[in-house]
Amino acid sequence: MERKICFDRAILDDKIILDDDQYLVMPAVIASEIVHQYKEGWAYKPAEELEKAAWTADHRWVKILSHPETALLQTTQDIYGIVENPKFVKNLIDPKTKRPMRKGIRADIKWFKDKVPPATIEQIKSGHMRGVSIGFTYEEDRTPGDWNGQKYDFVQRNIFIDHVAAPIEEGRCPGPLCGIAVDSVVKVAGDPWEETEENIRSGHKEPSEQCRTIEISEGEGIKAIYCKYGEKWDIQSYLFSKAKGWTMEKAKSWFTSHKDKSADQVIAEANCDICKEIGKIGVLEASKRLMTAYGKDILYVIRGEKPQKEPETIPSTENTLLEAKKAIDSARWFFE
Repeated sequence: MERKICFDRAILDDKIILDDDQYLVMPAVIASEIVHQYKEGWAYKPAEELEKAAWTADHRWVKILSHPETALLQTTQDIYGIVENPKFVKNLIDPKTKRPMRKGIRADIKWFKDKVPPATIEQIKSGHMRGVSIGFTYEEDRTPGDWNGQKYDFVQRNIFIDHVAAPIEEGRCPGPLCGIAVDSVVKVAGDPWEETEENIRSGHKEPSEQCRTIEISEGEGIKAIYCKYGEKWDIQSYLFSKAKGWTMEKAKSWFTSHKDKSADQVIAEANCDICKEIGKIGVLEASKRLMTAYGKDILYVIRGEKPQKEPETIPSTENTLLEAKKAIDSARWFFE
């Protein structure tokens, strides 16, 4: 079966188990037997699969406010707490009947107060931020069926809980139901592309033990996961912000034209407006226009030589010509 990554949302209970100088601990229902709509159809999360998966939540790390940009947690900077005492239970309160008849996973969320901002701690305690979202992988069984009168297209099996994001804004599904609200389903095998609530992500290399997120272009909303392979660092995957208008089709097109370039080249190009324009019109047409505007001096700039101008005239054109040289040097990456 193909293994996939997923995020589900739930809600925190009111009870505070511990609140001292070091920790805040509260219980939460983090998963429930349910049929829920995914982008790929209706999925059934069976009680027996949740029962098998409950132990995988034990001592998994907690991130606050959002899921990690890498989908699965990979850096200590994203650790703000830990999951304790996960248990499969058969008597969760059903929101419709108000009776203890729903099955799922309950756990205690322990936040580290030296990591979590005091304002966030207060939002949790006051109930202003109550959402909990689990990140997990599973194998997709495309066997359709029916559960409690609800038809489903596939079954989530061999669930493995990777982390918990808490607190997080409430999901689309109401909290009493455990809030199983799926933001995205993304493939791990086969097609390496993934989609989360915030980003489109290319995953064309396996991550290493040392990875960090770097900014490619803040204006365009492009980041990258930068990993160390042996003695060298290289881009493991790109992150394209949906808030900046990136779609899966647009991101794949960008990736195709940049996949063979080094990180330094990609960063320089992404932040060079002149380079982008040269790439659009072609290096030959751009060269003609530069020659028309600056004459033969542009040849000296390209060669790295000093323009053949009288000393008193150099200051008025030197900066422009140096900028043109930089643009042409950068533009070569489009055509190598």
